[in-house]
Amino acid sequence: MDGDGDLSAFLAYLRANRGLSGNTVKAYGTDVRECLHALASRGIADLRQVTTDDLRGWMAFETRDHARSSMARKVVSVRSFFAWAHEHGRIEADPAAVLMTPKLPDTLPSVLTEAQAERLMDRVDDDASLHAASSQRYETRHDEMPRLDSAHRGEEMSQRDEIVALRDAAMLELLYATGIRVSELVGLNVDDVNLKGGFLRCQVGTKRPRYIPMYPAAVRHLSNYIKRARPG
Repeated sequence: MDGDGDLSAFLAYLRANRGLSGNTVKAYGTDVRECLHALASRGIADLRQVTTDDLRGWMAFETRDHARSSMARKVVSVRSFFAWAHEHGRIEADPAAVLMTPKLPDTLPSVLTEAQAERLMDRVDDDASLHAASSQRYETRHDEMPRLDSAHRGEEMSQRDEIVALRDAAMLELLYATGIRVSELVGLNVDDVNLKGGFLRCQVGTKRPRYIPMYPAAVRHLSNYIKRARPG
Protein backbone atom coordinates (compact mmCIF):
# COMPACT_ATOMS: atom_id res chain seq x y z
CA MET A 1 0.00 0.00 0.00
CA ASP A 2 1.27 3.44 -0.90
CA GLY A 3 0.70 5.04 2.48
CA ASP A 4 4.21 6.07 3.52
CA GLY A 5 3.66 9.66 2.49
CA ASP A 6 0.42 9.86 4.46
CA LEU A 7 2.06 8.30 7.50
CA SER A 8 4.99 10.74 7.37
CA ALA A 9 2.57 13.65 7.20
CA PHE A 10 0.56 12.24 10.11
CA LEU A 11 3.65 11.89 12.30
CA ALA A 12 4.75 15.42 11.42
CA TYR A 13 1.30 16.62 12.47
CA LEU A 14 1.61 14.83 15.82
CA ARG A 15 5.00 16.38 16.50
CA ALA A 16 3.86 19.88 15.58
CA ASN A 17 0.35 19.98 17.06
CA ARG A 18 -0.11 17.38 19.78
CA GLY A 19 2.94 18.04 21.94
CA LEU A 20 3.80 14.33 22.12
CA SER A 21 7.22 13.02 23.10
CA GLY A 22 9.53 11.57 20.48
CA ASN A 23 9.05 8.05 21.83
CA THR A 24 5.26 8.37 21.68
CA VAL A 25 5.35 9.61 18.08
CA LYS A 26 7.67 6.72 17.21
CA ALA A 27 5.24 4.24 18.78
CA TYR A 28 2.35 5.71 16.76
CA GLY A 29 4.41 5.32 13.60
CA THR A 30 5.31 1.71 14.35
CA ASP A 31 1.70 0.73 15.08
CA VAL A 32 0.24 2.40 11.99
CA ARG A 33 3.02 1.14 9.71
CA GLU A 34 2.46 -2.45 10.84
CA CYS A 35 -1.27 -2.10 10.22
CA LEU A 36 -0.78 -0.66 6.72
CA HIS A 37 1.68 -3.42 5.82
CA ALA A 38 -0.77 -6.07 7.04
CA LEU A 39 -3.53 -4.55 4.92
CA ALA A 40 -1.22 -4.38 1.91
CA SER A 41 -0.40 -8.08 2.31
CA ARG A 42 -4.12 -8.74 1.83
CA GLY A 43 -4.16 -6.95 -1.49
CA ILE A 44 -5.32 -3.48 -0.40
CA ALA A 45 -3.34 -1.09 -2.56
CA ASP A 46 -4.83 2.27 -1.62
CA LEU A 47 -5.74 3.93 1.68
CA ARG A 48 -9.15 4.84 0.26
CA GLN A 49 -9.94 1.15 -0.20
CA VAL A 50 -9.69 0.31 3.51
CA THR A 51 -12.99 -0.68 5.11
CA THR A 52 -14.08 -1.20 8.69
CA ASP A 53 -14.19 -4.94 8.07
CA ASP A 54 -10.58 -4.84 6.89
CA LEU A 55 -9.53 -3.17 10.13
CA ARG A 56 -11.56 -5.57 12.22
CA GLY A 57 -9.84 -8.43 10.43
CA TRP A 58 -6.47 -6.86 11.21
CA MET A 59 -7.47 -6.55 14.87
CA ALA A 60 -8.59 -10.17 15.06
CA PHE A 61 -5.31 -11.34 13.56
CA GLU A 62 -3.14 -9.17 15.83
CA THR A 63 -5.05 -10.13 18.97
CA ARG A 64 -3.69 -13.65 18.74
CA ASP A 65 -0.12 -12.52 19.49
CA HIS A 66 -0.55 -9.37 21.56
CA ALA A 67 -1.81 -8.59 25.04
CA ARG A 68 -4.89 -6.41 25.48
CA SER A 69 -2.78 -3.47 26.59
CA SER A 70 -0.70 -3.65 23.40
CA MET A 71 -3.80 -3.98 21.24
CA ALA A 72 -5.43 -1.02 22.97
CA ARG A 73 -2.42 1.11 22.09
CA LYS A 74 -2.38 -0.14 18.49
CA VAL A 75 -6.09 0.57 18.01
CA VAL A 76 -5.69 4.10 19.39
CA SER A 77 -2.79 4.73 17.00
CA VAL A 78 -4.65 3.41 13.95
CA ARG A 79 -7.86 5.19 14.86
CA SER A 80 -5.96 8.48 15.24
CA PHE A 81 -4.29 8.00 11.87
CA PHE A 82 -7.51 7.37 9.96
CA ALA A 83 -9.26 10.23 11.76
CA TRP A 84 -6.42 12.53 10.67
CA ALA A 85 -6.57 11.17 7.11
CA HIS A 86 -10.30 11.86 6.94
CA GLU A 87 -10.00 15.36 8.39
CA HIS A 88 -7.26 16.23 5.89
CA GLY A 89 -9.08 14.91 2.84
CA ARG A 90 -6.89 11.87 2.27
CA ILE A 91 -9.92 9.54 2.50
CA GLU A 92 -13.64 10.18 2.00
CA ALA A 93 -14.84 8.27 5.09
CA ASP A 94 -13.19 7.15 8.32
CA PRO A 95 -13.28 3.32 8.49
CA ALA A 96 -11.73 3.29 11.96
CA ALA A 97 -14.28 5.56 13.64
CA VAL A 98 -16.33 2.65 15.01
CA LEU A 99 -13.41 0.51 16.17
CA MET A 100 -13.66 -0.31 19.86
CA THR A 101 -10.58 -0.22 22.06
CA PRO A 102 -10.10 -3.56 23.89
CA LYS A 103 -11.30 -3.21 27.47
CA LEU A 104 -8.50 -3.45 30.00
CA PRO A 105 -9.02 -5.02 33.43
CA ASP A 106 -9.25 -2.59 36.33
CA THR A 107 -6.14 -3.58 38.24
CA LEU A 108 -4.01 -1.40 40.45
CA PRO A 109 -0.24 -1.35 39.82
CA SER A 110 2.06 -3.10 42.26
CA VAL A 111 3.86 -0.65 44.51
CA LEU A 112 6.62 -0.87 47.10
CA THR A 113 5.69 -1.12 50.73
CA GLU A 114 6.91 1.61 53.06
CA ALA A 115 9.56 -0.73 54.47
CA GLN A 116 10.77 -1.70 50.99
CA ALA A 117 10.99 1.95 49.95
CA GLU A 118 13.01 2.77 53.07
CA ARG A 119 15.42 -0.11 52.43
CA LEU A 120 15.86 0.99 48.82
CA MET A 121 16.62 4.60 49.80
CA ASP A 122 18.98 3.47 52.57
CA ARG A 123 20.83 1.21 50.15
CA VAL A 124 21.54 3.91 47.59
CA ASP A 125 22.52 6.32 50.37
CA ASP A 126 25.00 3.77 51.73
CA ASP A 127 26.43 3.07 48.27
CA ALA A 128 26.85 6.77 47.51
CA SER A 129 28.52 7.41 50.88
CA LEU A 130 30.86 4.43 50.46
CA HIS A 131 31.94 5.54 47.01
CA ALA A 132 32.46 9.11 48.16
CA ALA A 133 34.64 8.00 51.09
CA SER A 134 36.58 5.65 48.84
CA SER A 135 37.22 8.43 46.34
CA GLN A 136 38.39 10.79 49.08
CA ARG A 137 40.91 8.22 50.38
CA TYR A 138 42.21 7.63 46.87
CA GLU A 139 42.59 11.34 46.15
CA THR A 140 44.53 11.82 49.42
CA ARG A 141 46.99 9.05 48.50
CA HIS A 142 47.09 10.27 44.93
CA ASP A 143 48.47 13.60 46.17
CA GLU A 144 51.24 11.72 47.96
CA MET A 145 51.93 9.23 45.15
CA PRO A 146 51.24 10.75 41.69
CA ARG A 147 51.63 7.38 39.96
CA LEU A 148 49.39 4.73 41.47
CA ASP A 149 49.60 1.27 39.88
CA SER A 150 46.42 -0.37 38.59
CA ALA A 151 46.48 -3.17 41.18
CA HIS A 152 46.52 -0.69 44.06
CA ARG A 153 43.87 1.42 42.37
CA GLY A 154 41.70 -1.67 42.01
CA GLU A 155 41.40 -1.95 45.79
CA GLU A 156 39.20 1.13 45.81
CA MET A 157 35.86 1.79 44.18
CA SER A 158 36.36 2.95 40.60
CA GLN A 159 35.46 6.49 39.67
CA ARG A 160 32.81 5.20 37.29
CA ASP A 161 31.20 3.08 40.04
CA GLU A 162 31.14 6.11 42.31
CA ILE A 163 29.42 8.26 39.68
CA VAL A 164 26.84 5.53 39.02
CA ALA A 165 26.12 5.25 42.76
CA LEU A 166 25.73 9.02 43.10
CA ARG A 167 23.52 9.08 40.01
CA ASP A 168 21.25 6.31 41.31
CA ALA A 169 20.88 8.04 44.66
CA ALA A 170 20.03 11.36 42.97
CA MET A 171 17.49 9.72 40.64
CA LEU A 172 15.65 7.90 43.42
CA GLU A 173 15.60 10.97 45.65
CA LEU A 174 14.19 13.06 42.79
CA LEU A 175 11.50 10.51 41.99
CA TYR A 176 10.55 10.27 45.65
CA ALA A 177 10.69 14.03 46.25
CA THR A 178 8.88 15.30 43.17
CA GLY A 179 6.61 12.52 41.85
CA ILE A 180 7.73 13.14 38.26
CA ARG A 181 7.56 10.34 35.71
CA VAL A 182 10.65 8.29 34.85
CA SER A 183 10.43 9.61 31.27
CA GLU A 184 10.47 13.16 32.65
CA LEU A 185 13.38 12.35 34.93
CA VAL A 186 15.64 10.97 32.19
CA GLY A 187 14.78 13.96 30.01
CA LEU A 188 16.07 16.50 32.52
CA ASN A 189 19.08 18.63 31.63
CA VAL A 190 21.46 20.30 34.06
CA ASP A 191 19.97 23.66 33.05
CA ASP A 192 16.56 22.43 34.24
CA VAL A 193 17.80 22.20 37.83
CA ASN A 194 18.09 25.15 40.19
CA LEU A 195 20.04 23.90 43.20
CA LYS A 196 20.13 27.24 45.00
CA GLY A 197 16.40 27.76 44.61
CA GLY A 198 15.63 24.11 45.34
CA PHE A 199 13.42 23.45 42.34
CA LEU A 200 13.52 21.92 38.86
CA ARG A 201 11.84 22.74 35.58
CA CYS A 202 10.00 19.91 33.88
CA GLN A 203 8.69 20.28 30.34
CA VAL A 204 7.24 17.68 27.97
CA GLY A 205 6.95 18.51 24.27
CA THR A 206 5.39 21.90 23.65
CA LYS A 207 3.46 22.00 26.91
CA ARG A 208 4.11 24.78 29.39
CA PRO A 209 6.93 23.92 31.82
CA ARG A 210 6.18 22.94 35.40
CA TYR A 211 8.36 24.19 38.26
CA ILE A 212 8.62 21.57 40.98
CA PRO A 213 10.19 22.12 44.44
CA MET A 214 12.71 19.66 45.87
CA TYR A 215 13.35 18.93 49.53
CA PRO A 216 16.91 19.34 50.94
CA ALA A 217 17.90 15.65 50.71
CA ALA A 218 17.14 15.59 46.98
CA VAL A 219 19.06 18.84 46.46
CA ARG A 220 22.05 17.41 48.34
CA HIS A 221 22.17 14.15 46.37
CA LEU A 222 21.71 15.93 43.05
CA SER A 223 24.41 18.47 43.94
CA ASN A 224 26.85 15.68 44.83
CA TYR A 225 26.20 13.94 41.54
CA ILE A 226 26.58 17.08 39.43
CA LYS A 227 29.81 18.13 41.18
CA ARG A 228 31.35 14.69 40.80
CA ALA A 229 30.06 13.64 37.37
CA ARG A 230 29.94 17.03 35.66
CA PRO A 231 32.76 19.14 37.13
CA GLY A 232 33.03 22.70 35.87
